[in-house]
Amino acid sequence: MRFGKSRKNGKKSKKSRTTVCIIITAAIFAGFAIRLVDWQLVQGKSYKSLAAKSTGYTEKTDATRGEIVDRNGVGLVVNTTKYKIVLNKLYIEEDRLDGILLELADILTKTGDTRTDSLPISVGSDGSCVYKTSREEDAEKLLSSDFLDMDRNTSASDCFDALLKRYKISDRLSLSQKTTLVSIHYNMELEKYSNSNPYVFAKNISRSAVNAVSENTQGVSGVEIQTYLTRGASDPYLAPHILGALGSLSEDEYNELKKQGKSYSYDDKIGKFGIELACEDDLKGKGGTRVIQRNADGTLVESIETESAKPGNTVYLTIDSKLQKTAVKSLEENVKAAKQAGKESGQKNNGEDCETGAVVMLSVKDFSVLAAASYPTYDLNRYSEYGSYYVKLSENKNSPMYNRATVGTFACGSVFKPCVAGAALEEKIITDKTKIYCKQDYDFYPTRAEGSELNRCIFMRRSSDWANTRVLKLRNQRELLQAETAQIGRLATRFQPQSVSPTTHLLPFSLQPMLRQSPTTVKGSKHTLLIKLQIMSGQKR
Repeated sequence: MRFGKSRKNGKKSKKSRTTVCIIITAAIFAGFAIRLVDWQLVQGKSYKSLAAKSTGYTEKTDATRGEIVDRNGVGLVVNTTKYKIVLNKLYIEEDRLDGILLELADILTKTGDTRTDSLPISVGSDGSCVYKTSREEDAEKLLSSDFLDMDRNTSASDCFDALLKRYKISDRLSLSQKTTLVSIHYNMELEKYSNSNPYVFAKNISRSAVNAVSENTQGVSGVEIQTYLTRGASDPYLAPHILGALGSLSEDEYNELKKQGKSYSYDDKIGKFGIELACEDDLKGKGGTRVIQRNADGTLVESIETESAKPGNTVYLTIDSKLQKTAVKSLEENVKAAKQAGKESGQKNNGEDCETGAVVMLSVKDFSVLAAASYPTYDLNRYSEYGSYYVKLSENKNSPMYNRATVGTFACGSVFKPCVAGAALEEKIITDKTKIYCKQDYDFYPTRAEGSELNRCIFMRRSSDWANTRVLKLRNQRELLQAETAQIGRLATRFQPQSVSPTTHLLPFSLQPMLRQSPTTVKGSKHTLLIKLQIMSGQKR
């Protein structure tokens, strides 16, 4: 009997536990329901108003790319802060857009600033329309099925009228206003202006334009002045081959960098050649993130940096910008002078076809490169992959983009004379007072068949401090290289030519063409080096 009672008691306790669980669950759901009613019905309007007052979103911040400077800290490739006008579609009312565009365009006209204008149609004051000859490809794209879908023979006037209808431009506006709006709307469509993609109305605007836009657009939502950095060479012709340039990432480059675990996005720029490529990891830096808070009319309420961007490192080169500038200038002058002298001589193969050249200057203390110039050169700030200037450079028969100073392979010529003399000094075969008479013929080692002519200097006989056939008696080539490495620095500071040709240019340091064959002393601050200007007559490389 006792056993039966215990079974009945167990069933009752189990039912009571189930009842308690159901009650607790119901209470929880009831609590949620009450809160939802409170949020949506009771306080719905206030919460909706609060949400409309501000909108927050997270965006990535770019890292400032490191600068490239010379050995003295003088900027070679620098970043410059500039201003741009940005339109945000999220906060601009559609019926006010055209008025805002006309007002901004009028401000830029008054301040002398320019905006982006890619429209391939030119509209005259009398209403006549013609296609711009410089934008024939753009005109074809405008008429294509991807845009207006009109016949290729459509006149510029008909095309302009189609654009007026496409962008719903009011007939009450003047012709100049219509033209302005068509141009801007066309650019906005090209740049895919949307809620998620703001439109850059104008870049690199002046301070007066910044002040005027800020003053005249107060209370106008969606119009903002933003800063951005531009990167460029302080002297674009100084060392373009050395500094290099940035370019867009290719798909292969992006995939390779991703495999290496490096953080790049598709719209990032990467070094394509030169120092920009060699020091990419040091220059790039690391981007950050920030939270942007705006109110209903688009005004910035708060900007919180959640992760700071880390700027790239500054890269110091051994180049001395002053010496490099002189080298570039003197190289160009000497190439032109050599060509002119060759023409005036009336003889063939005497420099009349000289078009290109290169020069390198090293420090006698540590052999670091102080200057390295290649001629012809080009404007680094105008260089861009596949742009019109790039095409022009690539079609130039003298190959200005080819770096003859570092990539070209040429006979060393008279540059090797200090090496020979340095080895002779090391072996005490000569002193800094020794004079060697050049007898023009070289007969120490027979290099031709017996009875043939000896190797002969092509220039007139003269006294020289730079040639000594006895130095070839050194035991082996290895000793020669060791000796020249050890002594070329001392040679450069101790040896001075007894006479310099009257044609030597009196610059901070002089560079003499090889065809003039005068020894030249190159002097820079705290550096002295014997050097020859290398000129390649009639050679592209």
